[in-house]
Amino acid sequence: MRILLLCNGLIGELQEKYGMTPGKPESWIKGVYERMLRTPELEVMYLFPTKKQHMSFSEGNIKFQTYTQKNIAKLEAEQSEEFEKIIRSFNPDVIHIFGTEYLHTYAMLSVCEKLGCSAKTLVHIQGLVDFYSYHYLAYLSTYYTGINTLGDALRVILRKGGGARSGQKNFQKRGVYEVEAIKKARNISGRTDWDEACVKSINPNVNYFFCNEMLRDSFYDSPKWSVNSCEKHSIFISQASYPLKGFHLFLQALPEIIKKYPDVHVYTTGKSPIPNTLIGKIKQSSYQKYLAELISKHNLQSHITFTGYLDEVSMCRRFLNSHISILPSSIENSPNSLGEAMILGVPCIASDVGGVKNMLTHGTEGFTYPADEFYMIPYYVDKIFSNDELAQELSRNAIAHASRTHDRTTNFNQLMNIYHQISGA
Repeated sequence: MRILLLCNGLIGELQEKYGMTPGKPESWIKGVYERMLRTPELEVMYLFPTKKQHMSFSEGNIKFQTYTQKNIAKLEAEQSEEFEKIIRSFNPDVIHIFGTEYLHTYAMLSVCEKLGCSAKTLVHIQGLVDFYSYHYLAYLSTYYTGINTLGDALRVILRKGGGARSGQKNFQKRGVYEVEAIKKARNISGRTDWDEACVKSINPNVNYFFCNEMLRDSFYDSPKWSVNSCEKHSIFISQASYPLKGFHLFLQALPEIIKKYPDVHVYTTGKSPIPNTLIGKIKQSSYQKYLAELISKHNLQSHITFTGYLDEVSMCRRFLNSHISILPSSIENSPNSLGEAMILGVPCIASDVGGVKNMLTHGTEGFTYPADEFYMIPYYVDKIFSNDELAQELSRNAIAHASRTHDRTTNFNQLMNIYHQISGA
C-alpha cells in the first residue's frame, strides 16, 4: 500500500540528522512514523514544508520530500503544482493529511478534487485554529491585546506576528481556509467529543473515523513516576509561549500555593519573558511583558525556571522529576503533553477544556477545573502535595487510562483499518 503523508514539519531528530535549523519537532507524528518504519509492506512518502532549497532523503521504506511553503497564511500556486506532480508520479492509495491549521491542507484537497481522488484522502484533526481563535485572548486584560511593545511592532513590520490580537487574527485568517478544507474533506479522523462536534458542525456528512494517537517511544519505555523519587513540591507546565496555554492564569494562582508551600518550584519550557539585555527588552512581546509583570508583581522569580527547548528524552525526564504536571490552557483538543504525563504516571491537574475530559477522569486519575477558575489550582495542588497515597493512586489510575488511550498496537491497527476502508484494498 502506498501512503502519502502531508505534514506540517519534520520529526525532531531528523531535523538534526539532516542539518536543518531546529524547529517545531512535530512530536505527534513521530509515533505513526516509527510504526510505519516497522511495516515494510508500506511504501510511504512523507511531505514536509520548506522556505529554502528543496531536498529529499529516505529512511527505510519512507521517502522524505519537501514542498514549498513561503507563507502559512497564503495560498501558493507553486505548492499546488508540486502536489499535483507528486500525486501523479507516486499514485498513492491513501493521502493522509495531518492537521487543518495550515493552508496546504486546503490546497491538497483542492488538487485531489481536480484529480478525482478525494475519496482517498484522510484529514487528521490536530487542533482547530478557527475554534481556537475564539479562546485566543481568553482572560487577558484588554491592555495586552493590542500592540503595546516595540517588539510587537517589529514583528508586524517583519511579518513575524505581533501582539496577542495579531496572533488571534492570524488564527482567524487561517481558520477561513480550515473551515473550507473541512467542507471539502470526505474522510476525517479524530479522537475526542470536542473535535467530532466541531468537525460535524461544519460538515455533518463527513465520514468521521475515531483513532487515538501514539506518543513518542521514550514515554512508553521509561520507568514510571514515583512520589519517592520526584522533586517534592515541584510543578511542570509544558508550554508557556502564547496566551492559549494559560501560563498567565497559573501565575495568578501561584502566590496562593507559595503561602502553604514556600519551597514550591515551577518548571516550564522556553525562554524567560524577563529581558536581561537591552536587545531582549526591545524584542519583548506584549504577552511576554504581561508574564514578566506578573512574575515581578508577585515576586515569583525564585520560584520559576524556564528550561529552554527540551528534546524528547529531556522532556520525559522533566516530567518524571516533577511532583505534579499542570495544564492551564484556555482550549485544547487532546494535548499530547497530558497524555505523556499520564502514561508516565505524573499526577495531573488540567483545565476542563476541549477534549481533556476524554483523556482524564476527574477525581480518580487527576483533577480538572474550569479554565477561568484558576483559583482552584492551589486547592488541587494541596491535595496532591499533602497526600502521597493519593498521589500514587492517581498515578496508577492515570497510567492505566493512558495506556489504553495511547496503545501503540491498537492505534496503529485502527489507522491501518481506516486506510483499508478508504483505499478499498
